[in-house]
Amino acid sequence: MPTLSAALAEKGRRLVFATNAGIFQADKTLTPRGLLVAKGQVLHGIELADTDERGNKGNFYDKPNGIFWTAVGKAHITDTSEFERLKPTADIATQSGPLLVLNRKLRNGIDRMRGSHFSRNAVCIAEDKQTRFVLTRDAITMADFGIYLRDGLNCVDALYLDGCGSILHAVDLGRSDKGNCLRGGQLAKAGAILGIAVDSKTLERGKPP
Repeated sequence: MPTLSAALAEKGRRLVFATNAGIFQADKTLTPRGLLVAKGQVLHGIELADTDERGNKGNFYDKPNGIFWTAVGKAHITDTSEFERLKPTADIATQSGPLLVLNRKLRNGIDRMRGSHFSRNAVCIAEDKQTRFVLTRDAITMADFGIYLRDGLNCVDALYLDGCGSILHAVDLGRSDKGNCLRGGQLAKAGAILGIAVDSKTLERGKPP
């Protein structure tokens, strides 16, 4: 997050919260996987395929996957196929996968998702309508993560965002991760980032962000 923080500082803004929130191709172009919308502009189209161009499935293509999006100040998590059918207008959106919880139900087959342990992050819409971004403190299986999201945090819908490369920037927690996940011998980079930035002068005056 240091690069993003510095870029915002030049514009008189301070990053108070951010987390990685989407999958990018592991090349120099950092092309997004799937839908990416920022400020109402579609930066990359929706991905409906079952595998990538090499036939690899991976978490992103593990159906059902989904889209976290907002419109008129309200957040949603929607199955990708349903989003494509409805074609809603989003202010921001990021596609990821798999969906772990949908309509208060754990995804089918989640009990079999115990093959690997990683730190993981997700976004959920809870029963109180609040949007919660969740980053595990320790390595955990996908199955246990999904169960915790539904039963521990009362998530109605929850979308997995990333594993090894999960990072968090939170001013209130005094935390700004640089990450320690290596991919191909190099430090993994965050792709899409969801964050909150406020006017620096507002913070200096002691007003809440």
